[in-house]
Amino acid sequence: MKKARWKKVVVAGAILMSLGMVFPATDIQAEEVDFGPGIVEIVNDDSISTCADQIRIVYRIHNGRRQKRRWNQTQGEWVDKKWIDLGPA
Repeated sequence: MKKARWKKVVVAGAILMSLGMVFPATDIQAEEVDFGPGIVEIVNDDSISTCADQIRIVYRIHNGRRQKRRWNQTQGEWVDKKWIDLGPA
């Protein structure tokens, strides 16, 4: 008896779900939206601007060892926390 009741519940649920897909409760329509002229930016092909940071490598000799460190010219700070040893000068 329980199995027959379970089948009826499943069939009734499937019918209700299919009716919900065929006849949705709300009317869904797409609206046309105007974003205005501020969204589009026209860029000439001959004007190229770089967005990447400009990195400069600085070398020094410290205690007889040659070292390097990267300097970010765009942000004005060191990229590397410490000097990197390259070997004897």
